[in-house]
Amino acid sequence: NKLLDQLDKAGALAYQFQDFTKDVVNKTLKSMYAQNISIHAFADKGSPYDHLKACHTLEQYKDFLQWFLTRSASAIKEKKSETDIMTKFVMEYVESNFGADLSLDAISAKLGITGPYLSTYFKEKTGTNFSDYIFTVRMNKSIEMLRDTDMKIQEIASLVGYFTAASFNRVFKRHTGVTPSEFRRLNSK
Repeated sequence: NKLLDQLDKAGALAYQFQDFTKDVVNKTLKSMYAQNISIHAFADKGSPYDHLKACHTLEQYKDFLQWFLTRSASAIKEKKSETDIMTKFVMEYVESNFGADLSLDAISAKLGITGPYLSTYFKEKTGTNFSDYIFTVRMNKSIEMLRDTDMKIQEIASLVGYFTAASFNRVFKRHTGVTPSEFRRLNSK
């Protein structure tokens, strides 16, 4: 709206409003295609370009962009919130094998893709780094075990994928602010 108002204030001609708005539509659609998003969000009202041709006043351009960008943003948000098969596999695998080798290479090999591709893909789909996701799952499992079992800290460390209690203690304290033994003492049932 600000840019349209600036064009209006500068005395822009009709074709300049048309060019500006068409540029916004093109960039938005290009972004949607790049994310593999169907343009079905506009199907019920026809092509955005057809709507654009019908705009002749400042208010019509503002209304059009409001409608178009709201619909586009919703479609992008919906796509990002979908959990696809590959992301679902990774999440379920990590949840079931949190104590095993969860390296990027090990999981990407199971999917038949490269580690860097999986890393980028997972981040794009979930908004979380692959390693951060694994770390969070492991910390949540260790918190559960500390709270709900009498297992030794060394055993818990081993079960959640840490070879030594010292390294487990260090990352657990960084995550929670307390050591595993302090956590257990504070949260004993």
